[in-house]
Amino acid sequence: SYSAHDIREKLRKKTSEEDTIRRLIFSLKQQGLIDDEGFARDFQAEKEGQLYGRNRIIQDLKFKHGIRDEIVDSLSFKHEEEHAEKLAGLWEKKYARLPLKSKKEKAALSLVRRGYDEVVAREAVSGYKQAKGVGDARLKLLCEKTLKKYGVKYNGYQLRSKVFAYLMSKGYSSEEVERVLEDCL
Repeated sequence: SYSAHDIREKLRKKTSEEDTIRRLIFSLKQQGLIDDEGFARDFQAEKEGQLYGRNRIIQDLKFKHGIRDEIVDSLSFKHEEEHAEKLAGLWEKKYARLPLKSKKEKAALSLVRRGYDEVVAREAVSGYKQAKGVGDARLKLLCEKTLKKYGVKYNGYQLRSKVFAYLMSKGYSSEEVERVLEDCL
């Protein structure tokens, strides 16, 4: 189905007579062939099924499909938190190899881009846990590579500081970095 705005844009490609377009759209509305409220509900259901958030759905309805504010405001988004948690669960598997902090940040940003509020996104990823053994093994490997790379130019305290800063920038906690640095040095 199409909104009145979508039909208007399609007709403008065929003719430049605004009066004809206006009459045709009025006629289609009278016959019940164009229903912006029904279109908005169908669009919302489709996009929620694809796990898009409230903000993205509203933005698309208003700016892509020209749905009036009062119609958009009448929509209710009851299951947004559930959809965000479901999507966050999928992304936890996708980002499993990342450190916990980075995994949470990436997933939360992805949820915000997908149309969820930042509060909802942060809540959805709050239950993430670091995969056992994956984080430590990757951190140790990264530490060894970084020591080798920086060991050419730095030594002693400078080497330790540079490696520490680099590993922290990758999303690991200071406790994790300290523990691995003790093992590697």
